[in-house]
Amino acid sequence: MKRSVVLLMGRLGNQLFQYSFARWLETQGHQVRFDVSSVRREGVADPLQAAVTASCIRTSRFWPTPLGRFGEVASLMRRGLGPGDVVLDTSTTGARSTGSPLRGAWWAGYWQQERFARVARDELGRMCAVPDEPRAEIAVHVRRGDFVDLTISQDSQWYARAVREASRRMPGAPVRVVSDDPQWCQQELNLPDVQYTKDASVMDDFRTLAQSRLVVASASTFSWWACYLGQRSCIHPPDPERADLWNAVNGTVLD
Repeated sequence: MKRSVVLLMGRLGNQLFQYSFARWLETQGHQVRFDVSSVRREGVADPLQAAVTASCIRTSRFWPTPLGRFGEVASLMRRGLGPGDVVLDTSTTGARSTGSPLRGAWWAGYWQQERFARVARDELGRMCAVPDEPRAEIAVHVRRGDFVDLTISQDSQWYARAVREASRRMPGAPVRVVSDDPQWCQQELNLPDVQYTKDASVMDDFRTLAQSRLVVASASTFSWWACYLGQRSCIHPPDPERADLWNAVNGTVLD
């Protein structure tokens, strides 16, 4: 059996893709463990804690990460421990590195492909405690934070148009806004008759999106996973590189 190790990095949405990639590797005959050196600050996402703890390399939390300042040293260390290959692919989908067959390796990347997500979909739905019954409401996900610095956060005009379109599809449905910056939303969105979630945990916000019948999504993996696990339709900003992902959740592009 081939041995592989998958690096976890980023927050919930990214880690769900990396976990799914690990499960997909298992279907290809790999024995997989996890490297947690890149999540010392964020930590392993709550829904994944038990599964990752059971199969991670525990000492990896003290190692330098292969994507960090000491990346060359980190890669040499991992090659010495085996498996002997270290695959670093910081593209969004990792498509260049994931042809078939795959050798055993240390895998550091994002792996944002629906074929990987599909393998772990039911398992992750249970782990994230996604409700089965939808709520007849519209959920709006406003991602700020690092998206503002990366200039990929949508502006208030886009959200206003998206909410109008969602309300056209679901007349009279209540609208609930989920965000990592609720103060900005209340000051800038100027949306009438909406509810803003307050003092909610990350997983509470995730389940709000996953349970709502229609989602106005940000261009984030957090939004995508909520729609995917909840099997909800969504309205989302242009994201041509990941069009296959949005097609898998019955997504409608709004320019």
